[in-house]
Amino acid sequence: MVRRLLFLAGIVAAALLAATLLGPSLRGVAHPLVPQGPDGTYQCSTCHGPGADPSAIPAGTTVPLPPPDHAAYKPDSCVTCHATVVAQDPTTPSYALCATCHGQKDKLTKLPDGETLQVSVDVAAFRSSVHGDFSCTECHPKQRTIPHAPLTAADLRAFKQEMGNVCQSCHAEATASYAESFHGMAARLGVSRAATCTDCHTAHAVKAPAQWTLAERATQCATCHTGATASFASGWMGHREPSLGWFPMVFFASKFFVALTALTLGVGIVHVELDVLRWSSNKIRGRKEEVDQ
Repeated sequence: MVRRLLFLAGIVAAALLAATLLGPSLRGVAHPLVPQGPDGTYQCSTCHGPGADPSAIPAGTTVPLPPPDHAAYKPDSCVTCHATVVAQDPTTPSYALCATCHGQKDKLTKLPDGETLQVSVDVAAFRSSVHGDFSCTECHPKQRTIPHAPLTAADLRAFKQEMGNVCQSCHAEATASYAESFHGMAARLGVSRAATCTDCHTAHAVKAPAQWTLAERATQCATCHTGATASFASGWMGHREPSLGWFPMVFFASKFFVALTALTLGVGIVHVELDVLRWSSNKIRGRKEEVDQ
């Protein structure tokens, strides 16, 4: 029995050694680095297909042409299926593999309820955003494989709320202040159209609205508030509580209404107590009059 186990272990060790030594030759020569465009997409057509650039093809390399049945595919989407020819993958911050598809303009997908979801990404805007050094899968962990797993959100609103939860996993302080804002309180009360993180900050070109011009903020507000103008946008306080230095008019107005509410309740309580005292006094006086008679 021991001899058989030793024999099997020897076979396994020999196979592993052979795979290590002969693996590269069995797999063939590694694919050269694929050129990338300014937006990060792989430019496979530089070498493959009509219009290829001969100077980009390594000497002595035979470049196969795409099969006739590939004519329907975009020339720069090859790595969607041929992912092994690139050195990077979606978990690295090169974005190239993801941008091959998502860098295309007007790319759409359908959610289970039939709503259309825009899945195009302005890669240049994303790279210049505050999240520009992140890998795609840091926020989209379910999209680590190609093709992607189906989206779990039933509709567009559910998808935005799901992505809002991803933002909250890193931005704890902003999440706490959002919960106290008008939008956050509406969301807690179950208002399905209440603004989530990406409604105000956008999904990929992320920056604080304070860094936007009023016109840009008004455009973003108008996605939910039809007809929003720069004046409308200037009245938005964000996550911060009003103070003497931040929206002082709102601060004083809120304090005034708190004081007015307290004063109204106080006067009301005193009024009720005086009324009860008067009623009790009248009852006692009436009984004394009955006794005297």
